[in-house]
Amino acid sequence: METNNHEKTQIWGILSLISGILAILSFLFIPVISIIFSILAIIFSIVQKKYEFTTVAKIGLGLGILGIIIYFIAVYASFGGPYSETATSTITN
Repeated sequence: METNNHEKTQIWGILSLISGILAILSFLFIPVISIIFSILAIIFSIVQKKYEFTTVAKIGLGLGILGIIIYFIAVYASFGGPYSETATSTITN
């Protein structure tokens, strides 16, 4: 049973989607792994774009970007954001 070339080229889009979903889900448990899956989702989507930019690859790209944004917002918030003690002490001095 042979697979045609179209099925072989769609694998990158599918990998992008899976990586994007894992990026969002892994953020709840291990945020460091989330950034890795997000970067992989973006890379797989770019590779898929060389063949044919499918809807699955677009969704994977969106999830990868969303994963990176959520990660950096969480890191920013964990350090106190604009309401941290260092930020308020520089304003009052």
